[in-house]
Amino acid sequence: MMITLSPRMLCLVAILILGTVGCAKNSTTVGPEPDRHIVMSKSFSWLKDLRSELVTEQNGAMSVVLHGTSSSLEKRELFIRTEWFKANGLPAKSLTTRWEPIQLLPRMPFVYTRAAPSGDAVEYRILITDTLK
Repeated sequence: MMITLSPRMLCLVAILILGTVGCAKNSTTVGPEPDRHIVMSKSFSWLKDLRSELVTEQNGAMSVVLHGTSSSLEKRELFIRTEWFKANGLPAKSLTTRWEPIQLLPRMPFVYTRAAPSGDAVEYRILITDTLK
């Protein structure tokens, strides 16, 4: 059995197919997933390859390492703050949780490292901004 469609119906089907393909194309993610531990105050298009990792030393001490590259043609300054959390999700108290300035050189990779404030800190969040209010 063959189904015939009127020109009007064929046009409607074509529009639906093109609309579906266009929507799918717009929602496609290109590149690696963003690091869920990094929160930026805005998009810094000149920051490339930004990723963090949790490092556990042999003695059980933990630290976080942030890696990235500045693609800027000029020297930049950012402020970074690392927040630590216990296994139950509550903040791990620390006197060292403060904004720290870091200088980024033009077109150079950088590394930022901070130790956990205590043994009960198991999760972290890195906050990044370029201005302090």
